[in-house]
Amino acid sequence: DRDGDRGLIVGTFPRGLPVSEQVHREALACPLLLEAMSRLYDVRGLIIIFRNDASSALNALRKGSSSPVLQDCASRLALLCADLDVEPLSCMPRAPP
Repeated sequence: DRDGDRGLIVGTFPRGLPVSEQVHREALACPLLLEAMSRLYDVRGLIIIFRNDASSALNALRKGSSSPVLQDCASRLALLCADLDVEPLSCMPRAPP
């Protein structure tokens, strides 16, 4: 956080969320993490980097999706970022040479 303190957030998926597909779990993790962070830290005005190797989840979060589950994740994250005045960035790790 801004004071240099570090924390670890560990969570599980709440019941009732569609988590049978890996891409759904990857996409759901972003808004759930931001919700958890905002309860512990003042995240307003920060740039949050979401790092993930599931390109389809990141693309859905950035651009939306024809999948209802992924579109819901994208909408949830966009609304949460707007409410918290957070700028989301997403990146994928580089493939080893």
